[in-house]
Amino acid sequence: MTQSELSDIKERLEDSFKKFSSTGSHKIVPPSLTLGKIYEAFVLSLIIQELVEKENLYITLENDKNLTLQSGPGKIDRTKPHFSVYRTHSDYCRNRKMGELWTDVEFLALSYKATKASTPTNGEFHELDIVFTKPDVSGRPKHSDIILGVECKATAYGKNLLREILGIRRELSYLKKRQKTHFNTWPALHVNANPPSCLLVYGTDPRLKNYSKPGKLFSIGFHYKKIS
Repeated sequence: MTQSELSDIKERLEDSFKKFSSTGSHKIVPPSLTLGKIYEAFVLSLIIQELVEKENLYITLENDKNLTLQSGPGKIDRTKPHFSVYRTHSDYCRNRKMGELWTDVEFLALSYKATKASTPTNGEFHELDIVFTKPDVSGRPKHSDIILGVECKATAYGKNLLREILGIRRELSYLKKRQKTHFNTWPALHVNANPPSCLLVYGTDPRLKNYSKPGKLFSIGFHYKKIS
């Protein structure tokens, strides 16, 4: 993909963020990104659109004046840009947040909580490309703080990536039938997970669908979606 094509995609993403969230003039997509990171921004715009159109949520962009979205794995830094999510505009006026959307965030794994260790080792926290957390979380969110997690794969999809997402699901929740999520329609009303987080995979490889069947049991949604 040429630099001109990447620039065009960035502009379209900015327009999408502005259309589906309450934002002013901003440039939240970092100026220099790999195709993989551009794809993450593209999927984030789709997630926001789905939450607005299917869940009727109200979304605002915070801290966008001089900063861009986080594009490398790390903790939640509340001075960085993120999206606040409200059930209704009335909730926004009363400052009653449903949660927040962040990019490239490491969360503390279920296994870390189970061991009751004081400091997590490298194997006890994991990154998600996009996270929808409970409100006002800082640092690394707990597994139970995750409302929705999203992985974005602008690459060939194979069994190694399936194993990866199944591992992420195990570190987010236990398998438990039909638990009510925080959502009414999208991405799911119920999941087979406790805590009841939703987990999605977006990819540019149509073969992703060949690996989606195990996701049904563990309530992982697989979506083939090219940048458009």
